[in-house]
Amino acid sequence: MELGWGFVDEVPGLLKPETATERELEAVDKISHADYAIYTEKLGLICEEAKEIFVRSGRAAMLLAGDLIVGVYTAGGDLVTGMAGAYIHAVSSTPAIKYILRRWKDDPTVGLKEGDIWINSDPLYGGLHPPDMAMMFPFYANGEVIAWIGAAVHEGDTGAIGPAISPLSKSRFEQGLTIPPLKIGENYQLRQDILHLISNHTRTPESLEVDIRARAAACDRVRIRFNSIVEEKGADFLVGLLHLMVKETERGAKARIKEWNDGKYRSAVFFDSVGPEEGLVKVSLTVEKKGDHLTFDFTETSPENYSSWNSFSHMGIAHAVNVLYWGVFSELPTSTGIFAAIDWKFRPGSFLHAGKWASTMLAPPALVSVMVLVEICFSKLMYAYEPDRKLVIAGTGSQGNMSFSAMNQWGFHVADLSTIFLNGMGGGARHDKDGVHSFFFAHCPWGKAMDVEDTEIEIPFLHLNASHLPDQGGFGRYRGGSGTSLALMTHLVPAGALMSWGAGTRVPQTLGIFGGYPAPGAPTIQIRNTTIHERMKRGDIVLPATVMELAAERAIDGDYVIGPAVGKVMGLFSKGEIYAQTRAGGGGYGDVLEREPDMVIKDLRDKAVSHWVAQNVYKVAYDLDSLEVDYKKTEELRQKEREERKKKGKRYEEFEKEWQAKRPPEEALAFYGSWPDGAAVKPIMRI
Repeated sequence: MELGWGFVDEVPGLLKPETATERELEAVDKISHADYAIYTEKLGLICEEAKEIFVRSGRAAMLLAGDLIVGVYTAGGDLVTGMAGAYIHAVSSTPAIKYILRRWKDDPTVGLKEGDIWINSDPLYGGLHPPDMAMMFPFYANGEVIAWIGAAVHEGDTGAIGPAISPLSKSRFEQGLTIPPLKIGENYQLRQDILHLISNHTRTPESLEVDIRARAAACDRVRIRFNSIVEEKGADFLVGLLHLMVKETERGAKARIKEWNDGKYRSAVFFDSVGPEEGLVKVSLTVEKKGDHLTFDFTETSPENYSSWNSFSHMGIAHAVNVLYWGVFSELPTSTGIFAAIDWKFRPGSFLHAGKWASTMLAPPALVSVMVLVEICFSKLMYAYEPDRKLVIAGTGSQGNMSFSAMNQWGFHVADLSTIFLNGMGGGARHDKDGVHSFFFAHCPWGKAMDVEDTEIEIPFLHLNASHLPDQGGFGRYRGGSGTSLALMTHLVPAGALMSWGAGTRVPQTLGIFGGYPAPGAPTIQIRNTTIHERMKRGDIVLPATVMELAAERAIDGDYVIGPAVGKVMGLFSKGEIYAQTRAGGGGYGDVLEREPDMVIKDLRDKAVSHWVAQNVYKVAYDLDSLEVDYKKTEELRQKEREERKKKGKRYEEFEKEWQAKRPPEEALAFYGSWPDGAAVKPIMRI
C-alpha cells in the first residue's frame, strides 16, 4: 500500500463493512435479544456522555456549538454508532482506522499498542477537509484490539493561505496543516513535542491544543465505560454486540429499501461560484432502487476546478449518508451497515472526484449540493410509499457563511467561523407542514447556534442583529423556513479580517419539490467608513432590526457596498465597519395556489412573507388594514391564474426542443465543463 498519493482511490471501498471474523460470528450467537436492546441503548448513552465532556472541554466554535461526533467502531474499523449528529465525521474516520490497521499495525518502527492515540485530518486518508480533525483510540481487552473509539470536530484554523476556512487555497499545498494518520500519543499520554509541532502550524495554537486534549478526554471516557462492560459481560460480548449492530443495520436498511418502488429518481442542482469566482457548476444525482439495493450515480457532474471548491468521492458519500442517517434511516444505528446496501458511481476528473492535489478546503459547503440532491431524490422515492411520506422534505437552506480572523480584545489571535450563522439554515417544507425557521446545520442537525454574548467574549465583533427576513423560505402549499440574517461590526479592536464563502445568491441551490419554489438568494452588505461608534456613545442612533432595514433605511452612515453573491468579500474591516449576510431558507412544497389563505395571512402577521408575495405569488385577496381574507375574490384570482398557466402550457416535445436550444452565456460556463452534460474539457494542472 502506498504511503500517500494512492490511498484516496481506495477510500470508498473501505466504507463497505468488513467480512466478519470467526470470532465475531461466534460472539454474535451469544447475544440475547434483551441484552442487544439494553446495550445498544447503553452505547448511545456512553457516546452522549462523552460528547458532553467533549463540548465542555474545548474552545473551537464548532466544538462549543456541538457540531461534532463521538463514534464507536469495530476492531476492523467499521462504524457502529455515533452521537451528536455530525455523521460526516464518523464516516470519515473509518478509512483512517482501516489505513492504520493495514499500514502501521505490524510496522516495526510504529506498530499498534494499547494506549496509542491517533489523529487524522488528511482528505487523502478519508478526511473531509483539513480543519476536520479526527482522533482515534484502539480499545484493548486481554491484550488485543476489540474496538476503536473516535472523536472528531472542525477546528477553527489550520494555517492555510487564508485564515479559518479559507476560499483562497487552490491546491493541496495551500490548505495549511494536513495530518495523515499519525500516532500522537502512547500509554494514554499525548506527546507534547508532537502537539507543539501541530499547534505551531496554526494561527490559534492555544485553541488547537486545548481541542486536541478535548478529543482525548471524550475518547477516554468511552474507554472507561467499555472497560466496565468488559468486566461485567466479557470481551466477547462487546465484540459480538458491535458486529451485531452493524449487521442489524444492514438487515434493517435492506428491508426498508425493499418496501419502496423500483425505479430511477433524479435531480440536479447548480451552484454559482467557486470561492471568489462566479460561474455555474452542475451536480447531478440519479438514485436507482432495485430490490433491496440502491445505486447513487453522480457521474453527470461538472469537472474539477482550480479553486478550493472540490471534493474526493468519499466526501460526497459522507454527505449523502449524512442525510440518510438523520433522515431516511434515523431509526437504525448510525453504522457502516447501510453501505452494504449502496453502490456509488463517480466520474474521475469531476468536481466530486478531483485529482489528488486538488484543494478541498471548501468541500463541505460545496457538498451541501449533494445533501439537497439526496433530500429531493429520496422525497420522490418515498412519497409513493405512504408510511414514509412523513419523511418527504424539500431542500434545506444553504448559501454560505462568514469566517473571521483578528487579534481579539484579550490579545489572543482568533480565527474561526460563525456558528450562529452556520446553524441557522432554514428547514425545507414537508408534505404536511411548513419548514422551521433557523432549523439547523445540515451537516449536524443536533448542533446549536452559540449564545451571542458568549461569542462576543471571545471575538472582537459585535452582533448588531440576528433575525429572520420575509420571503426567505421557498413558497408553496407549505412554505420553507427562513434562514438567519446576521450583521457583524468590528468592535474593541482597530481592525479584523472578515471573508464570505458560499453559493446560491444568483442561482438558488436550495430546491423546492412538487411545484414548490426554491429559496431565494440574498445579498451581502458592507458598510465602510462609518461613525457608528461615536453615535452609539452619544445615544443618537437606533440600530436597524434586520439586514433588510439596514439596506433600505441606511440609518447607519457610511459607504454601502451591496453585492449579489457571497464568496467575494475578503479583507480588513476597521473598527465600526459592518458586514451583513443572510442564510438561505428552505425550499417550498407543492403548488402556491393550494396554500390555505389563512396560512398566508398568518405569515403576513409573522413577517414571514411580504404583501407583494401574498398578493402576487399566493394570489390572496385581503384588506390591507385588517388582514381579513376575501375568500371569494381569492378563489377568483387563483382560478384566473390557473387559466393563465394553461394558456402558457406547451406539449412536452415542444418544450424540450426549445429548452435544449437554450444555453447560458459563455462567461457563466467557465467552470461548468462541456454543455450540457458538464463533462471535463481539460485536466487541471496544479504545481
